Amino acid sequence: MLQKLFHIIAFVVGKGNRVSFWNDIWCGESSFRDEFPELYLKSYEKEGSVASHLKWEDNVHAWDLKIRARLSEAEIEQTGNLLHLLESVQPCVEDEDTIRWTLSRTGRYTVRSMHDVIAAREGVVNYPHKLVWKSDMPYK
Repeated sequence: MLQKLFHIIAFVVGKGNRVSFWNDIWCGESSFRDEFPELYLKSYEKEGSVASHLKWEDNVHAWDLKIRARLSEAEIEQTGNLLHLLESVQPCVEDEDTIRWTLSRTGRYTVRSMHDVIAAREGVVNYPHKLVWKSDMPYK
């Protein structure tokens, strides 16, 4: 069940010390472990954080993928694709890592967004949303 939750939350990297580089979803729609399995297998720091894969010099960051073996041509191409994805990430040494709820536009958890996921999984159609979500019933 917990593994399914990881597909509806995403991490927003700040320092990167609380987000797993290979295992968490923090850049793109899936984990780097799933997206680049050959590179993951050659990594010598499979459980490392995003911060452990960063090098800072004069407030400029560089990525260290910590790959331990020679790469084939296909793996070199995958490395380029991974580094291209990482270009969009702007870690910040002062900010903490946070979690974003992917099922709502605001990035915040709502009961309705979770209900919609459960209803879709259970095959519920024509659910009377207005009766539940816009009811004129008093709170007590």
